[in-house]
Amino acid sequence: EGRPMALLRRELARGGGFAWCSRRTARISWIAASAAGSACCLLQTCAALGEHGQGPKAPVAAAAATAAVAGGGGPWAAYLLVSPRRSSLAGVARRADVARLVKLHNGELKGEKGPPETELLRPWRAAHVLDCNSLAAARIAAWRASRSSGVRARLAALRKSCPDGWAAADEGGQPGAVNAADADADPDLAAGLDGLTYARVEFLHPQNASRRTSAVALVDTGSTDCDLRESQIGRLGLPEELAAQYETAAGRTVRAAAFRAEVRVLGRKASVTVNPIDEDKGRCAAGDQSACSGRTAAVHDGEADDDGLETDEAVLGAEALATLGLLVDCRGRRLVEAPAEPLQKLRFVGRRGDEPYVRVEFANPAAPEKHKAVHALVDTGSTDVDLKQRVIDELQLEVDASEGTAQFETSGGVTVEAPVYRALARLLGREQSVRVGPSEEEEDDAEGGDEALLGHDALAALGLLVDCRRRRLLAAPE
Repeated sequence: EGRPMALLRRELARGGGFAWCSRRTARISWIAASAAGSACCLLQTCAALGEHGQGPKAPVAAAAATAAVAGGGGPWAAYLLVSPRRSSLAGVARRADVARLVKLHNGELKGEKGPPETELLRPWRAAHVLDCNSLAAARIAAWRASRSSGVRARLAALRKSCPDGWAAADEGGQPGAVNAADADADPDLAAGLDGLTYARVEFLHPQNASRRTSAVALVDTGSTDCDLRESQIGRLGLPEELAAQYETAAGRTVRAAAFRAEVRVLGRKASVTVNPIDEDKGRCAAGDQSACSGRTAAVHDGEADDDGLETDEAVLGAEALATLGLLVDCRGRRLVEAPAEPLQKLRFVGRRGDEPYVRVEFANPAAPEKHKAVHALVDTGSTDVDLKQRVIDELQLEVDASEGTAQFETSGGVTVEAPVYRALARLLGREQSVRVGPSEEEEDDAEGGDEALLGHDALAALGLLVDCRRRRLLAAPE
C-alpha cells in the first residue's frame, strides 16, 4: 500500500500478482490471508469481496472461509465441483486442498458455514480435477471451464484441457485462443459458479398446515405452475384438482393431474396449483414447458457420468411468484422484495396469455449496425439465450471460437451438438455480450411463433429483476 507501481512490477516479476481494490478490502484480504497462513489466498479473498471481476459482493466471513482452506502444498489443479441442482463451480486450488473445498461448500468443516452462495445447492461433489504443471496453467484451464455454460459443457472444457492449461488441438492442429490475462487471476466465486436461482420453499396442505414439507425449488418464470415430486405430494395428501391439459415443449398435448397446495417463501404465502414431478422420467412427464432442459451429469467415484439424470425437488412458477409478490434477482441468484425506490422498467408484452414476454434487441458484436428486435420469453429456468437459426443467420453472428461445439438437449429430450454464438443483448439502455444457442424451428414460426428465449445468465449479465406480479423487468442498481 502506497508503494511506487514501478517497484511493485519489479517485485511481481519474481512471482505473485495484484488486484486494484479499496483500502478496506486490501486490509480485510491481508488479515484473512494471514490467518490462513498463506499469501496465495490474498487475491482470492479480494475477489470474493467483489472488487476483482464483476461478481456480486460476498460476506467477509465467506471470503475468509475460502481463504482458510486454500493454499496448502503440492501441485496446482483446476477443478469442477457439481451439484444435483444443475449447478457447477470451477476454480483453482492445490491438489491436496480440493477435498477440503468440497467439505467447505457442503458446510462440513468445523466452525465454517461455507459461502452462502453455494449453500442451497448442496451436496457438492468433485466432478473432475485436472493436475496442472503450474498455477498459471491451472488458471487457464479453470477459466476455460468457467466460460462454458452447463455442467456437461464445463466438464467437457476441463477434460479437453492439457496439464499446461491449453486446450487439446482442434482439427487444424492449433490450440484454442486464450488471452494472456486469463492466466493472471483465479475465477472468483461469481465467475466460477454456474447455475440457476433456487429458493427454500415450504409446501403445506391447504386445509391441514401440520402436513408440510420443505424443498429447494428451482425459480422458473418459464413455468406457469409449481411442481413437486410425486412422493412428496402423496406424503402430504394434497387435494387433487381437475386434470389439467398441457402442451409440452416438444409440442405434445398431455393431460396430467394437478393438486392444490399452499406455499410459503420468505414469510409470504400463496395458494398454488402443483403438478407432480415424475421421479423416474424427470420433469418432462409433468408437461412443463422447460421440462427437458434440466439434465445434469451425475457423479460416481469423483467423475461425472454424462448419462446421469438429476431432477429438481420442486419448481416455483410464475403464478406463484406473482401471488407472493417476490422478484427474481438472477445476478444474486435469490428472491427479493420489490424495491421501494423507482427503477427503470420494461413491461411484458401480450403474447400467449400471461406468459412473460419482452421485446429484446440483439446485435452482431462485430457489426453493431446489424441488429434485430424480437419477442423473447423471460425464462429464469433456462440458462442461455436461444435464437431461431434464421435470426442468427440474418444477424450474421459469429461462432464463439473459445467455446467450440456445445451439447444441447432439445425439447424432445435428444442431445445434439451445436455451435455457440455471441451476440449483444440490449434492454433498458443496457448492453451485454451473451451466449446464444440455436433453437428448434417450429411449424408455427410463420404465424409468429417464439423468436427467442431470454435465459437466466443473460438476465444476470444485464442486471435485470423479474417482476411477475406487475409483469415487468426492472433495471437493478449497478
